[in-house]
Amino acid sequence: MEGEEARNLLDASLTWVREHHGDVEVEAELVVRSEAELLVERGDDAQMIVLGSRRPGPVTGFILGSVGLRVLSQAACPVVLIRGGTVSHRPQNGDIVVGVPEDGEEADAVLEFAFRAAATRGVPLRAARAWQPPPPIVNRHPAVLALSETRGGLESAQQSDLYARLGPWRRTYPDVTVIEHIELGPSVEMLISLAASAQLLVVGRRSRLGTRYVGHVAHAVLHFADVPIALVPTR
Repeated sequence: MEGEEARNLLDASLTWVREHHGDVEVEAELVVRSEAELLVERGDDAQMIVLGSRRPGPVTGFILGSVGLRVLSQAACPVVLIRGGTVSHRPQNGDIVVGVPEDGEEADAVLEFAFRAAATRGVPLRAARAWQPPPPIVNRHPAVLALSETRGGLESAQQSDLYARLGPWRRTYPDVTVIEHIELGPSVEMLISLAASAQLLVVGRRSRLGTRYVGHVAHAVLHFADVPIALVPTR
């Protein structure tokens, strides 16, 4: 994009925001350097980065390219991706869905973002976790057998753990209505299904130094969930 064309695009964007969201403070900056490098650098001091995708449908997923993938895998702040063409069709009164990992450190990272987003928007938060039965070799372990035979069994243990994870955040955000969702099956299928009626899906993003790896759950929902997605760095 040429300098004049880029400046015209920035000016048009500023005008649109000021006309539609006059209470939002907005500024534009034209910088001659790598887009990915700039966004990753600015992410060190930002609360959020927002990226768009050109294609409108869920079949082809988000079209990110090298810039988007680098920002996703390296940004220090959460990155929100919005699929082109679907924003105006999303349910404005839908809830926010967050996939809650079992790992405490990862769970706190995504829950902090999700609770804050729900409080800001004044909508319910659906905290979801999928679980799978242990493989046969693990099922024969005495501790697992004992847990399976207790009232409620393994699913009850998952519910108790989710309740405990949510406790501190419920106290921090007492006005947020929280809906707990436990489901037997793959995490990806559960999140894609719940996202169909949501206005935002929040998932954790894992990174590997020197790669564009974001984790299999994040990778899958980017391709198949037709909803704005917030990827929150967890490690």
